[in-house]
Amino acid sequence: MRQFVRRNRSSMLAALVGMGIFAAIYGVRILNPLYIDWLYSGGDLSQHYLGWKGFREAAWTFPIGLTDRLIYPFSSSVIFTDSIPLLAVFFKLLSPLLPADFQYFGLWGIVCYGLNGAVSAKILRKYLKSDLQAVTGSVFFILSFQVVFRMYVHTSLAAHWIILLAILFCVYRDSVFASVKSRVLMCVLLGIVCSGVHMYFLLMCGIILLGFALLDFLENRDVRRPALILLVYIAAAAGNIFILGGFSAGGMDSGGLGEYSFNLNGFFNSMGYGRFLPELFHTSGQVEGFAYVGAGILLMLLIACLNLLVYKIRSGGRGKRLFSRYTLICFGLVNLAAVIVAASPGVNFGNVTLWEWPVPDWLRDIWSVFRASGRIAWIGVYCLMLFALCADARIIAKGWKTGILMLCLAIQLMDIFPFVQSVRQRFSETAVYQSPLQDQTWQLIGEDEKIQHVILIPGLPWEEQYHLAVWALDYGMTLNDFHMGHEAGEEQAFAQLEQDLAEPREDRVYIWRSDNTAECLNYDLYYYACDQYIVGLAEPLEGVEPLAEDDSRLGSFSYSFAGQYLLNGADENGIRTLNPGGSSFGPYLNMAAGRYQVTIEGEHLDGGTFSIAYSNGDLLIPLVEYEQTENRVTFSFELDKRISDVEVVIVNEQEDILILNRIQIEPAY
Repeated sequence: MRQFVRRNRSSMLAALVGMGIFAAIYGVRILNPLYIDWLYSGGDLSQHYLGWKGFREAAWTFPIGLTDRLIYPFSSSVIFTDSIPLLAVFFKLLSPLLPADFQYFGLWGIVCYGLNGAVSAKILRKYLKSDLQAVTGSVFFILSFQVVFRMYVHTSLAAHWIILLAILFCVYRDSVFASVKSRVLMCVLLGIVCSGVHMYFLLMCGIILLGFALLDFLENRDVRRPALILLVYIAAAAGNIFILGGFSAGGMDSGGLGEYSFNLNGFFNSMGYGRFLPELFHTSGQVEGFAYVGAGILLMLLIACLNLLVYKIRSGGRGKRLFSRYTLICFGLVNLAAVIVAASPGVNFGNVTLWEWPVPDWLRDIWSVFRASGRIAWIGVYCLMLFALCADARIIAKGWKTGILMLCLAIQLMDIFPFVQSVRQRFSETAVYQSPLQDQTWQLIGEDEKIQHVILIPGLPWEEQYHLAVWALDYGMTLNDFHMGHEAGEEQAFAQLEQDLAEPREDRVYIWRSDNTAECLNYDLYYYACDQYIVGLAEPLEGVEPLAEDDSRLGSFSYSFAGQYLLNGADENGIRTLNPGGSSFGPYLNMAAGRYQVTIEGEHLDGGTFSIAYSNGDLLIPLVEYEQTENRVTFSFELDKRISDVEVVIVNEQEDILILNRIQIEPAY
């Protein structure tokens, strides 16, 4: 035991440092498993918790990771809610012993910070000369910009100790992992952990293991062992994904490849999160490729390169080497592959596109599973850190190295401090969740034992879906729609929705936004106004008066001009102005099959063009009964099926300003 502690002393200390840093940033309040209000703050954090809640409430099935509570009547996997599947399954097993409100995301955070410290210190201790240096160096990894950026945004993606674990495997390949048995066990562990935390780690660790396999082959000229570790890794991951239901539930289809890529300026582009280096050009989607290593690491990298250059000149190229030639080649290739995958298919440096790969449709479909490809650049982040901290460790005095580490760490901490401070402020106060669903009708519906299923009509914003999900799951009801990391097939979901609407049943409640009720009168339902929603039931609700059929809140859509879907124009006090050449588009309505009447009122409308489009504006719908005057435009259009992104496109083609007062869409009978 004493020997174990001595060998791993730096890792233990670094783990404590990591957990201490976590507590300093996020506090200890969120470690309370009964404190859940902070998880209702919206965004991905709410998705993760509600995904766990929906999974917990579902009956056990095989595969064990499936739930039918979130996209009923279909099953979805807890993999696609990013709820840290391994923990979700573990705590579901304990569910009978747990309180009704229980969360493990606070515990996950402090464990991640501790493991980031422990694993990084173990790697560094291989090359640095003291425990103090290893623990000091581990703080760079504990407080990497990427971990702070991801924690409690994309919570599972803050587990960067998994990437470090794959690097550790390579670093200790000739000692701890010299035997075939130890390598197989490590690959099984990596495969299960990667696929059981987040699928992106599966690709990242896979790329690192490819470098390991190539290095092993070059050193031993034997293809069997490298092939074995790759096969074991793939088999372990595939088996775990199967058990978690990743192959059983729809949800792998996901567009947007290339939008969320890595910009080649990423390693020194602070994107506004660092104090010292400026924000450089990047597209909004390239935030997914946020890979800034920090001013302290950049300085450390410069010092290491200068030390190596001076040492090489003085030694005539015959001095000590930290890494073998094969190691440098293989991990140079790993980083090159990671950057290419992260930056592709269109490779950008700043606002310049250097080249773009032609991607066949079949490859794009596969690659789109990892559409946020910019994240793969994290391999490069940690390899750069490792090189910067260790490359000159054997050629300068121990005292000098410790001093340089301390200096660069101080600069790194000053660089990240404003960012950390903003995160700390976010968690400094106790969160109290107040549901916007205040109408007493919600409680009456929830307590009605006949009503078991909530049908959300597509088009609700994600944040509103989350509030409705809290209400539905608290009352033990299912949802037909929930935001997933990868969405289920639209055609199948729409077919089920049309079936539900065509044959309303008393065990379902149908929910529309009150500003988008154009299709409500198509169905034989009793309608009720609840806060900002219209609720439909097959049977009348006892004690509540339903809306009359001619109620103005039913059967129409009113476009709210609130600064969205606008080019070269402005919105003020609910009125939209379009400058010459300006355009108004959106709002990407989900509309059922049927005939609709559009009325547009404003000024100088005779100088504009008007159309109805869908499929991201690429396809137009024919207009009929078209009339256009200076102050009013009316026309009709017909849909032969449900379409998810109908938009009204208006372009001002005159020299005068075009003014829009109102856009109204109603069923045309």
